Amino acid sequence: MKTKITRWLSEQWQRTAKVLLVSATTLLSVPAAQAQIAYNYGWEPTTSAWTNSGLFEFERTTTAPCVATASTRANLYLGFGATYTSPVLAGSNGGDITLSYSYKVTEYTPVTVGAPADFGVLTVQYAQSTSGPWTTVQTIDATNHVSSASCATKTVTFPTGFTGNMYVRFVSTCASSADYWLYLDEVVISQGAAPTCFPISGLTGIGTGSASASISWTAATPVPANGYEYYYSTSNTAPTSATTASGAVGAGITTANISSLAANTTYYVWVRSVCAAANKSSWNAGTISFTTHPVAQTPATLPWTEDFTAGGGNWSFVGGTQANKWFVGSATGNTGNGLYVSNNNGTANAYATGNPSVTFAYRDVVIPPGTNDINLSFDWKGQGEEDYDYMRAWVIGTSQYPVAGTAITPANTPGALQIGGVGAAGNYDEGRNAGSTTWQHENLVVNATALAGTTVRVVLEWTNDESYGIQPPAAVDNINVVALSCGVPTAVQANAITNNATTISWTAPTVAPAGGYEYYYSTTNTAPTAATPASGTTLAGITAVNITPLAANTTYYYWVRSVCAATNKSLWSVGGTFTTENLVPRPWTEPFGATGPAGWAATADWLIGSVRGVTGNPGNNVYINLYGTVPTGILLTTNVGPVIAADSFKVQYKASQYTAPYAAVAAGSGYFKVLLSTNFGQSYTQIDSLPMPATNAWQNLAYPLAAYAGANVKIRIEATRTAGDFDLAFDNFSIDAVTCVNPVVNLGPDATICPATTTTLNAGNAGAAFLWNTGATTQTIAATAAGTYWVKVTNAGGCFATDTIVLTAGIAPVVALGNDTSICTNATLTLNAGNAGASYLWSTGATAQTINVLAQGSYWVKVTNAAGCIKADTINVTLLPVPEVDLGADTAICSNATLILDAGNAGAGYLWSVGATAQTIDVTTAGTYWVTVTNAAGCKATDTIAVSITPLPSADAIVVTGSSPTFGFSVSNGQNITGYSWNFGDNSALATTANPTHTFNVTTNTTFTVEVTLTNACGSVTLNKLVTVQPNSIRDINLSATALKLYPNPTQHSLTLENESGLKMEAIKIYNLLGQEVYTQTVQNTNAKQMIDVRHLASGMYNIRIQFAEGTTSRKFEVVK
Repeated sequence: MKTKITRWLSEQWQRTAKVLLVSATTLLSVPAAQAQIAYNYGWEPTTSAWTNSGLFEFERTTTAPCVATASTRANLYLGFGATYTSPVLAGSNGGDITLSYSYKVTEYTPVTVGAPADFGVLTVQYAQSTSGPWTTVQTIDATNHVSSASCATKTVTFPTGFTGNMYVRFVSTCASSADYWLYLDEVVISQGAAPTCFPISGLTGIGTGSASASISWTAATPVPANGYEYYYSTSNTAPTSATTASGAVGAGITTANISSLAANTTYYVWVRSVCAAANKSSWNAGTISFTTHPVAQTPATLPWTEDFTAGGGNWSFVGGTQANKWFVGSATGNTGNGLYVSNNNGTANAYATGNPSVTFAYRDVVIPPGTNDINLSFDWKGQGEEDYDYMRAWVIGTSQYPVAGTAITPANTPGALQIGGVGAAGNYDEGRNAGSTTWQHENLVVNATALAGTTVRVVLEWTNDESYGIQPPAAVDNINVVALSCGVPTAVQANAITNNATTISWTAPTVAPAGGYEYYYSTTNTAPTAATPASGTTLAGITAVNITPLAANTTYYYWVRSVCAATNKSLWSVGGTFTTENLVPRPWTEPFGATGPAGWAATADWLIGSVRGVTGNPGNNVYINLYGTVPTGILLTTNVGPVIAADSFKVQYKASQYTAPYAAVAAGSGYFKVLLSTNFGQSYTQIDSLPMPATNAWQNLAYPLAAYAGANVKIRIEATRTAGDFDLAFDNFSIDAVTCVNPVVNLGPDATICPATTTTLNAGNAGAAFLWNTGATTQTIAATAAGTYWVKVTNAGGCFATDTIVLTAGIAPVVALGNDTSICTNATLTLNAGNAGASYLWSTGATAQTINVLAQGSYWVKVTNAAGCIKADTINVTLLPVPEVDLGADTAICSNATLILDAGNAGAGYLWSVGATAQTIDVTTAGTYWVTVTNAAGCKATDTIAVSITPLPSADAIVVTGSSPTFGFSVSNGQNITGYSWNFGDNSALATTANPTHTFNVTTNTTFTVEVTLTNACGSVTLNKLVTVQPNSIRDINLSATALKLYPNPTQHSLTLENESGLKMEAIKIYNLLGQEVYTQTVQNTNAKQMIDVRHLASGMYNIRIQFAEGTTSRKFEVVK
């Protein structure tokens, strides 16, 4: 530990010395041509002028530092990193910069284990401004990083080519699934001599081809006699002074053509002046880059089909240095190969979510003359973060080339046509496919009138930002494009599905096909191609077709396309799927064996089994648990038939509580309906509605089917829960000829009838004969008054049953919400429906007696009392505007300043916290101020602001330390100081630090007035002090303590000076620490002991100066009283 502390102290001294040396150099006003950058920092101080940006930040740490006791480190996590920028490095002279630093990458825990070589990327960059542009001078990645828990020192030298300010920064990015610490330490920056040959400026690219590019620049001043050299590379590593140029141009020429370049490749280029063979400027600051165009394609002709089975040889890809790029491969496809975005050269359809990318794939296509529309379809899939990571499709001109990293817009690519929507509406991402990870089919018609007779470029663009993302990125397959002279059918659907037929219909396009339509159907989901023979055709103007015969209980897939002409057909429009109905003959029974019955359908909560209180009758049954989350359920049987007149439909049912002992369901818990269809479920007729039984025993139902003789029938059961948690089961469905059974008649429990209302009484048993006590003979009657009602029902077999219900008169509630009204926007209005204990339903969905209203609108409430009677009322509420009050953010003012607070809203009423009632007040003291503003509508708003006072700077006095001729200066009890300006009174440069050290150059004792001006944002104050400075001796003699003795030291009354040096003493002088002479004595006997009386001196340290004929020497002594 002692060794480490000693090492740290040594390093601190070295750093301090270097900083003082740089400061001294600045104070001595070295000519500007000699100024240069010198910087050394190691994070030993607890504060740092370096700044963070990015999701994660660097921070000082004493855990496992590189050197001494502290380093800085940042957490690299899951594809994210950190960026750390230096303070301004002023004084660049244009010379080469040498940068060295220490770094290491460790596991997050433990930090004693080094991270692997592929930890991520660390780049070192420089710029003239924090806003860039930034030039990369060094990159550390898997190719050159050595895994270690110890720090390594890296050094890089690079040209700047500019004078003035410079910044450096470290930019780090982590591997996508890693968690590491990146340490930095010991950043040392130095600069070489200023150049005599000056660099160029304004370097830019002026033209790019697939194998060449042109560059131009602004000539240096003065113009170099020997022209210029240029250097280009596929790596963004700046050349050094020793780098061999790629080419040169003569004096006065400021352009160059670079040839023999690789196609679709990004190059970086630099230029330097050549003043003489051995005198060249630095390479230009920063860099420009250009990307050569891909090799020209042979355009595709229409009709064009691309399934990528032959790879991507016909496609061009623009990815540059982007992390995510398009590839053709087998990682995904529909089916076989596909075109997809990948971050690992096509190995997987995945992207680096932490690396922003804009990348392209394109194909040139010839649009035939006379084309009105083109029909484009393709399969796609992908997620990406909605509106941030997405694919877009474009059509652009062949003279326009997408640029990696730059998204296509109508502004930067004039005439660009976005396919599939405009802007975000054309994004292919998780929002477009509702989060699905399966392949989607897109079928589009694009107006191509303006494109007819030209060659266009079909571009697929992938864009992702640098934050959160959802895998996988975009993938495309099975691209089809045809030229059309008519439109494409839409809204393709199947209707009227039976056991052996269906009707397919569609919507005709605006430009209807002259040749009608073709349709195709199959039991496999393999999309037809342009060459697939159609299953059938329709004439022009016909937009529906009946397809038969089909297999029962079979799933079919279907498509339709327009026939514009015999050789011009649209792409197939996807219709979807349908499943034909199942049909079994009568007699029929279903006891629910181990497997589910064929052709049945149900909502998700129906199950086959034998559980709880609804065990089989015998064996399994079909049941549903009805409770709060599942209040309804629908069950559909297969189709049975054709039935005969003697047939009846029979079924058994049972209901019981969900929990043991599985008791009967309480009255009013729910009901179920029995419905029948004769058209394969396209429509239904209700034949019964029954409440849940009052017993938990199995019940029997039977319904004659004579009215449906000759038809195929399908049964539908709709179950509804109104309260409780119970199971409802059905078993032993059957249709056959049996003797009739008594009908089941249930008018429901006795009830209340409210004033001015009608209660419909339904005897059920559709098709039976009815007789009510009112004389009516219909299945239902409308009861409008209290009383007792009964009905007799006789079925087709002559069997009958009766039921009775009592309706008791009820009283309606009184509901009054009040007159229509207005409230302030920031106010709340409570609406009260009264009738405590009733049930409520508000227009907002609320069910309480009262609601609080904040928004404008019409509000109604329906109140149902205990008798079941209902009354409603409505109120209209409008909103009045409130004033907008903004006193601004909390602020500070100077002690001698006035702040005007303005509440705005001229003409309103005001009340300030100070009691004022004007629109504005003047504030001169600290405090919290508020104002309430009331507008003409009576609406109020309040705002508050906190004001603090910033005083002037202050200090008690100037404090002087040291001895002539060098003194240290400071102020005592300094308060509220942000700046210092020291004037030492000797015409030297002003000092601006808090504690400057100054050396006076005098030949005689001289008194100077030292003045310091203390400043802050509110003003300044000035202090001064007189300082007497003694001159330097002509010659200092170095005498040992035995040659010249001074004792006693410390002393109280006197000193003895004994000269045994053999030199001749001439005079003795004593000075205090301010350099003031306080004692002098001429020596008579040059070698004798000299007695010096110091009783008149105050306690403290003094300098005694002894003048010899041969020179002068000094000693220090202390007076103690």
